[in-house]
Amino acid sequence: MKKKKNKILIFSLFFLSGLASCKKITSIDTDPIATVNIVNAINAGGGVKLNLNREVVSNNTFQIQAIYAGSGNIKAYDAVSNAVYYNQPQETVNGGLYSLYLTGTATSTDGVWVKDSIKAYGSANTTTTVRVVNLSNAGPVNVSLASATATNVFANVAYKSVTTFQDFPMPLSVPSGTTTFQFKDAANTVVASFTLPESARNRSYTIVLKGLSAGAGTSAIGCIGQQHY
Repeated sequence: MKKKKNKILIFSLFFLSGLASCKKITSIDTDPIATVNIVNAINAGGGVKLNLNREVVSNNTFQIQAIYAGSGNIKAYDAVSNAVYYNQPQETVNGGLYSLYLTGTATSTDGVWVKDSIKAYGSANTTTTVRVVNLSNAGPVNVSLASATATNVFANVAYKSVTTFQDFPMPLSVPSGTTTFQFKDAANTVVASFTLPESARNRSYTIVLKGLSAGAGTSAIGCIGQQHY
């Protein structure tokens, strides 16, 4: 009889344990997360890592990465040599969107940190929102559309400056030149141009001017298209 009672007790404990494990979960604790859109425009640079993340941002590209939100340093460093390119305290919030622009050279790096405000689009929208970042030492630049070269859509954009976003039409059938942006120096010479890809429609998009005035290869003046979320 005692052995039978023990079996009943063990069964009851298993039953209660099962009920406890099936209890409805009303909330799950998660760590606060922010996202950083990193643009690696370091002249003649290599791959870059951010904080403790394992992903590598190749030179002259961008990549969106997640970080823990809160107070602390944002650190960007060479993926091979571990040379530090950027290490500054920043306050980030849960769900916050940020961009980090890296420029200069591997031995003298500059960084620009931006808190982003990204526009929400409807699925039927046929516009794009564009801003410009000047990471080239070629000096201030003016930006016009190839379809209207006499009108600057962005004017006197200085080195390491970030413009505000502006809306531009991007219909399903794009008129020639209306989504090609020309970058001009003080002599009104076109130093670079960039045409928005189809994926920019219904999105916010940053065109980054990069490179050195006398640069060649990966350090030549050109553009990096940075797509946002």
